[in-house]
Amino acid sequence: FISISIVGFLLFTVLNQCELETLAIGILRIQARVWLWCLGVWWIEEKDTEHKTVLPPKCVLISNHLGMHEILWFFYMYAPSFVAKKEVSKVPIIGSLARLLGCFFVQRIKDNSKRGLLLETILKASRDRKRMRLCIFPEGTTTNGNQIIRFRSGGFVPMLPVIPHIVRFEGFRRGIDFDPHYTTVHILGYILGLMAQGYLRLSIQYLPAQLPKVGDSARTYANNVQR
Repeated sequence: FISISIVGFLLFTVLNQCELETLAIGILRIQARVWLWCLGVWWIEEKDTEHKTVLPPKCVLISNHLGMHEILWFFYMYAPSFVAKKEVSKVPIIGSLARLLGCFFVQRIKDNSKRGLLLETILKASRDRKRMRLCIFPEGTTTNGNQIIRFRSGGFVPMLPVIPHIVRFEGFRRGIDFDPHYTTVHILGYILGLMAQGYLRLSIQYLPAQLPKVGDSARTYANNVQR
C-alpha cells in the first residue's frame, strides 16, 4: 500500500509538472482502484445503473460518508475535485495528493452566523475553473451507515445539478467483521484493519440527478435532495 502510494505520488508529481494533466489524472484513477483493492474491495456492485449518465459540465457529486472507500471510488470513477475539512490536508500522502489536485480545504467555523460562508465562497469561485465537477459529502462527517444525517447546505449554494449516490458495505456483519465505517478508531488502526480483512463488498447505488426549483434556497434544495 505504501509503495503504491509513493510510486503513484511521484508519477503524478512529475506528470503534473510536465503539464500532462490528463495522463497524471489517469495514473491516479488507476491508483485509486488499486488502493481499494488493498483495502479489501475486490469487487464493486453497482445498483440502479439506469440513472448512471454522462455528467454535465458543471455539477456536484454527493453521497453518504462512511469512510475512505467512497472517496477513492469517486476519484476512480469521476476524478473530481473535493471539498474537505482543513485537517485532511495534514494526512500523509493523501493530503499532498489533494493539494496537487486543487482540492478545497474548509476551516470549520463555530459561529452559526458564519457557518458555510467559506464553503459558499469557494464553490462560487470554482465556477471559473476548467474542471467543474466537485465531490462533496453533505453530512459533513462520517457515520456508521445506519441512517443519513441532516445535510449541510453549503454545497448546494451554487444551485448546480446534484448527482447523488448511496454507498453501502454489503455483507458486513457488525460485531464480527472489522468495522469499515470510520467512526472512532485512529486512522492508522483503521487502515491496517481494512487491509487485514479478507474482502469487503462495496455497493454503489445511483440515484436520479436533482435540479433546484425556481425560488429554492440552498437549505430547501439540500432538504429536497436528502428526501
